[in-house]
Formats: sequence, structure tokens, C-alpha cells
Amino acid sequence: MKVFNDLRLNKTVYRINIGQTYTTKEPDVVLNTLVGSCISVCMVDKTNGVYGINHFMLPGSNHKYNKDPKYGAYATDLLIEQMVEKGADRKHMEARVFGAGKVIDQDIFEVGTNNANFILKYLGALKIPIVHSDLGGDYGRNILYFCNTSEVVVHKIANNNSTNGVLEK
Repeated sequence: MKVFNDLRLNKTVYRINIGQTYTTKEPDVVLNTLVGSCISVCMVDKTNGVYGINHFMLPGSNHKYNKDPKYGAYATDLLIEQMVEKGADRKHMEARVFGAGKVIDQDIFEVGTNNANFILKYLGALKIPIVHSDLGGDYGRNILYFCNTSEVVVHKIANNNSTNGVLEK
């Protein structure tokens, strides 16, 4: 994880990578990650003021064999567990999910599609409402999760050489 002060935002930013999870009770920070076919879950318990983010690469539904936060089932359970340790209540949690882009032209395994299907089903089974999602497409996403408002700003990033840069905010 990288922590830095963003002068444009005038906020401390916590940037996570694949297989990382971060939770906080600090409302005036930004949680950040960059996803392609991976998924990022941004979660909040507004009642208790607990915020969190994860970034996983593949679904991985069996904890006995996939106790690695690169896998969605473990990463999501770990995020929830860490939030509860900070005082969150599962009954008050809500999620925002992002990613699952098809960023490789020859994606015969449909990683993004499988990740999207997994997280929608998994959070549904956990009875955690998804209040916003931005999944699919053929681009990556730079996620900026503003804890104090629970707003997520998504910069959609082109994945081919002809249109580098931000597609949409």
C-alpha cells in the first residue's frame, strides 16, 4: 500500500494494489486503486463510520484452498472482518463494486465477466446491498473512494495504444 498527500484533492490517499484490503475510521481520506479485469469493492457502514476497500484478481470460492486476498471470496470476507473489528455492523454495510473490464483482447477465460458474476452473487448471498456498480466494458478504472461522502469517482482508462488516457469521469 502507498500513502500520500494529494495536493489537488487536499486529502491523504491510501492506494492499494491487487490482493490488498484497507479499512479505516478516518472519514477525511480517499481510498484508491486501479482495476482492469479485477474487482474492487468499496464498502461503508455509515452508522458506525467505518470504510473499506479491497482489490481482487479472481473469484476463488473455496476458503480451504484459497486463503489469499487475490481471490474474491477471501478478500471480501477479509474486508468485512476488518471492518467489523473497527466497529462496523454487517447489518449497516453497503457496497459499491467496480472493475471487470475486458482489458485484454484475447481474454478467452472471460476473467472480467467471471469476476463480475461472482461479486454480484457473493454479496447477494451475504445480504450486503450493492448501492452502485460499474462493471464490464473494455477499459480499466482508476477508483477514488471519498470516505466522508461515500462518493466514488471513477476515471475510465482506455486500454489500447490509440486512445491512451481518461475516457470518462
